[in-house]
Amino acid sequence: MIIDQTPLAGAEAYLTSSDGRVNLAEGSGRAGATQEIAEGLAHEIDSMGLLLEGEDLLPLYARQEKPLFTIELTKEMFPGLFRNPYASRVHQLAGLEALRRGEFDGMQAMEVNGVPTLVTLGDSSAIWRSAIYRLPKPTTIADIAWDLAPSRKTHKEAFRYQIDIEIWRDSPEGPSQTQAVVTDRAPDEERFRDSIDLERVAAFRLGLRAAVRRDQQMQELMVGLPERDPLGLPLLQAIYLREPVASRFAFSSLLEVTAGASQYHLFEEAEGPARRLLVHLPFAATLLKGESISLTVMDDRIKRLEARLNALVLVRKAKRSDEV
Repeated sequence: MIIDQTPLAGAEAYLTSSDGRVNLAEGSGRAGATQEIAEGLAHEIDSMGLLLEGEDLLPLYARQEKPLFTIELTKEMFPGLFRNPYASRVHQLAGLEALRRGEFDGMQAMEVNGVPTLVTLGDSSAIWRSAIYRLPKPTTIADIAWDLAPSRKTHKEAFRYQIDIEIWRDSPEGPSQTQAVVTDRAPDEERFRDSIDLERVAAFRLGLRAAVRRDQQMQELMVGLPERDPLGLPLLQAIYLREPVASRFAFSSLLEVTAGASQYHLFEEAEGPARRLLVHLPFAATLLKGESISLTVMDDRIKRLEARLNALVLVRKAKRSDEV
């Protein structure tokens, strides 16, 4: 497979408003975004150039009550779930140690093709509950995603499963409450649940219930040891909890902008206020189809804000019919 790469150039390198404006501080929405990326292309971004203008920029170096402007990255963090990774903290439950610390009924944890996985024992139903995990401080769990060993092409009637989360609010010593994340879900359905928005979570425990209808047995072979009873269906491999956090690209002052910049230049006139600021801002991201970068101006004292991406366009060429 051949990969071509060329610098991103022209109007496509700029974030633009819905009506095509390059100055994102104009118009009613005062916002802009990258253009739609076609299938087979990728934009590999390493930084962003910003031009800010105002009648007097020096007062904006002091921290404001609300952000001057925000830059948001929309990425497919998990299959089907698009969120801003710069405004996220992910709590991952995976690995043999974490899986084996839980309680089992009709399943066990083992490696399948090198990946720690919960595997049923051939019965029609199986249950697993994780250990209880305490968080450093009460926080919000916004979304949840998980990895299953079976492909999404697995027959939808092969098994059904339920995932639930038990949470302790404010303190791990208090009473808990259990909420079903998904119930009676098939293997070909989405493997995430967005906007669960559990607030003040101080501790949590995850659970899996599975009803296997079309068992596909697997045999664990240990050289030099007698053969063991066949196992059932490989199921859960990992669960991810997304916690929203403050983004370092929500700038509440120009001091925050220049502190995060690799280069910047404030144009100060001999007489009169400083009106223009140029910033070279590191911003690492790879954009594929359906992903984007957006910028929203929130302070009326910013009269012009242009954003240009420094990036490479990667083009993946299709194979010819006679290529292997």
